Amino acid sequence: MKPVARDTLVDFFHDLARATREFLVYDDGFRTHRYSYAQVGRAACGFAVRLAEAGVRKGDKVVFWSENRPEWIIAFWGCLLNGIVVVPIDYRTSPDFLARVSRIVGAKLVLTGRDVPTMNVALDPPVWALHGLEWGTNRPATQLADIHSATRARVCLDPS
Repeated sequence: MKPVARDTLVDFFHDLARATREFLVYDDGFRTHRYSYAQVGRAACGFAVRLAEAGVRKGDKVVFWSENRPEWIIAFWGCLLNGIVVVPIDYRTSPDFLARVSRIVGAKLVLTGRDVPTMNVALDPPVWALHGLEWGTNRPATQLADIHSATRARVCLDPS
């Protein structure tokens, strides 16, 4: 059997998104949440669509300022699918540092977690809360195809 060539993380996405076994286990302090590869794959595609609709495009930078959580993984894959540059910042850093890095990289968007310090600085890019991220989309596949056709998120629709 000839090995499949994979040059980028996105090349692995189709295989991962088709797998049905457990991928993430997250304990939020109240209960344990379990997610399959397929659930994470669908959510990442939905997030890629949301980014495209918000005007975040290939080459744009998105700052991640969050603790470890499943939505971080979804957002990471959603960004990669659209060719967006992920700029992770330790969640324990100060809001001033976040603002400085966002300015330096020209961030188009900032994603925040629940455990970050209180935001006491103004940021130019919009700020989205990761914990509010939706785990999928209710759009029909044909509508997703229309949105994806203009973006790299098209890889979400690979039928093979």
